[in-house]
Amino acid sequence: MKEKNKAVIRRLKTLRLFDVHAVFQDYLQNYSTMERLPWDQFDEIFSPLLNNTVPVFDLLNEREEVDIRQALIGLTIFSIGDFDDKLFSLFSAFDFDATGSIDRKELGIFIMEAIICLCKIVGITQPSRFSIQEYTYSAFELVDKDNNGIVDRDEFFNWIKDSDIVQDFLLKHTGIQTHERAKRRYHLILEDWRRVFREVAIEYCGTSYVEMVLLRKRMEQHMPEMDKAIREKIYQLLNYGGREIISEEDFEAIIAPMAVFSAADINNSNELDIRDLKILLWLFEGKEPTPLRVQ
Repeated sequence: MKEKNKAVIRRLKTLRLFDVHAVFQDYLQNYSTMERLPWDQFDEIFSPLLNNTVPVFDLLNEREEVDIRQALIGLTIFSIGDFDDKLFSLFSAFDFDATGSIDRKELGIFIMEAIICLCKIVGITQPSRFSIQEYTYSAFELVDKDNNGIVDRDEFFNWIKDSDIVQDFLLKHTGIQTHERAKRRYHLILEDWRRVFREVAIEYCGTSYVEMVLLRKRMEQHMPEMDKAIREKIYQLLNYGGREIISEEDFEAIIAPMAVFSAADINNSNELDIRDLKILLWLFEGKEPTPLRVQ
């Protein structure tokens, strides 16, 4: 990713969703007839939010104009705020007739502008418009669960949260992870560790055990990409007190919290920022933490 893209993303991640929403309300009141904005009008609308609007305009620029819908999506997705609130804002923005649902055309516009916008911001090649339209058609069939030809808010929310394609893109290219995606990652990571244990375990009186020597060897074989120092630290925790064998129950009691941390650590940096911390607490405690709890 180019430095200019990284700089814009860092800036967008400092914005509050509430402030982004306020700017777009101002747009709706004063500029709603304009879907594409030249720089002077873009600057007039967004300078109270961005101060310097040039970097964002340059990334979203297409023929010296920016599509307001792309700006809405980009600023909303990267801003600080609850993911459900972001989805509500986006759904409402593309519910052009304010019916509480979006039809195939409205969903198609959302998907088209979302893909183009996010590709511009993260600096990756955009798919062809034809391929996006094909994806839109297949996506609508998945989203419209009751086959009534429209997508209501719940269907829209569930699609965004449950789609591996959408969630993988957000995680890989924007560093944004929902609780639902983190939960799936946690279970995959935990199951991977369980597999390491079970491949060398023996059962005795209804309980599975592993010799520590065999477990260490299996960890080295199965997880060669893991940092050696981290792998050694995990082994030391498992080998606490110099025990020669470990039960599956004791193994999972140590590994489960580590799997939670790994699932929350989206950059694999062994550090958590405040957004990652919220996900960690949510996974570990089983309920969404309050802002005060996170802070």
